[in-house]
Amino acid sequence: RQLLEEGYTTIVAVGGDGTVNEIAKELVGKEASLGILPLGSGNGLARHMKIPLNTNRAIETVLKGKTVKIDAAKLNEHYFFSVAGIGFDAEVSREFAQSENRGFFNYLRIILDLGRKIREFKVTLSYNGSSTEQDIATITVANSSQYGNNAKIAPNADIQDGKLNACTLGKMNFPRALSFLISLVTGTLKNNDVYQCTAIERLELESEEQWAHIDGDPIRINGKVTFEVLPSSLSIICKS
Repeated sequence: RQLLEEGYTTIVAVGGDGTVNEIAKELVGKEASLGILPLGSGNGLARHMKIPLNTNRAIETVLKGKTVKIDAAKLNEHYFFSVAGIGFDAEVSREFAQSENRGFFNYLRIILDLGRKIREFKVTLSYNGSSTEQDIATITVANSSQYGNNAKIAPNADIQDGKLNACTLGKMNFPRALSFLISLVTGTLKNNDVYQCTAIERLELESEEQWAHIDGDPIRINGKVTFEVLPSSLSIICKS
């Protein structure tokens, strides 16, 4: 905020998706552009935008890249730029946030550990003019295609199309879960009887869940939650 008041036109976030979120939310609707030096565990937004993970090349991108407009998103009053989720997603993010270890393999270990006791919860979803009640294990609302580490929960997501992707997942046995994980990390997920991904502009959700996550950081929720997209509201520097 101080840098914006001082007239800076590029603010560079150095870190992972949580750090990017902290900086980017202050730049929504502003003229200043976001640069990213991706030094986090997952780097979901940087990967989606094809910003190099190599630091020297990322610096070169900030200095010589092009500025484009992308969508931002909100869960109630909280901004997110890659993904937000409720259910199993949120449980994984809470466990990961409390872990001393970072990185993809620790993230995968947590998923496998929690996956053995995965549960479903009742939820009411209202979007695109309809309302449904169902039991799900998790819902991920994606602005970009992935959680990070190229784990693509919404492979067809377009961060510039003015829409979000609401992805629900049901409870699965181990073989089915293993198949899902393979599709997740290879970017080949398709709608089926346990996974559904739908393009939306706004979604209202009601459940008794108490936790969600925004770009991997856990937050408390209570009852009704609204997801919405803010089209073309953030300027970001990517490769030319």
